[in-house]
Amino acid sequence: MTRVNISSIAGRLEGIYKKSEVDNAPCALLLHPHPLYGGNMYSKVVATMEKAFQNNGFSTLRFNFRGVCNSDGVYGEGRDEIIDASTACDWLQEKEPNASSFWVAGFSFGAYIAIQIMMRRIEVNRFIAIGTPANMFDLSFIYPCPTNGLFIHSEKDIVAPFKEADKIIKKAIRTKDKEILLKTFKNTDHFFTNHEEDLLKVVDQYIKDELAKGVKNNISL
Repeated sequence: MTRVNISSIAGRLEGIYKKSEVDNAPCALLLHPHPLYGGNMYSKVVATMEKAFQNNGFSTLRFNFRGVCNSDGVYGEGRDEIIDASTACDWLQEKEPNASSFWVAGFSFGAYIAIQIMMRRIEVNRFIAIGTPANMFDLSFIYPCPTNGLFIHSEKDIVAPFKEADKIIKKAIRTKDKEILLKTFKNTDHFFTNHEEDLLKVVDQYIKDELAKGVKNNISL
């Protein structure tokens, strides 16, 4: 693990970067929960996703949005955090110019930002969105979905109720020629308390399944 500073229009964004030992390894950008509610890159769910990616040979980058911990700036109501994530994408691509594929994954607010990045950046091959807060942000733009991905949600989530998220997920699933999957947990909360290992297994298996299909870098096709 290497602590890094990413230059952005907000100033410095602090992050943690782990370079894979595998040549031309795939890479993943990991995005954390809401900055105004204690969210940061040390979130257990973010760490769980990171572990799953690293176990599968990925290079990974997680970072703090502006105004969080030692990152400069102030909260930008989601709009500026999209810029932060895009800046982090650029940084990771510079570090991993030969990456075989590029994934973006986020939890809660980070899931919303991940979806924004997935829709805006052609190089994104896969996305994972955990606890998507469809009750807090407009996600109607998700159809048609440009790439395959996985939604994970707790049916007992009261922070980001599944009923609202399910409407968005069903909309994304209607995209032709794209495989959008949903995995639900029945007996846990928004934070997957006491189910971190189960969450790890789900994310790990999805990554393995997609890699087995031969995910390619969009730019090189």
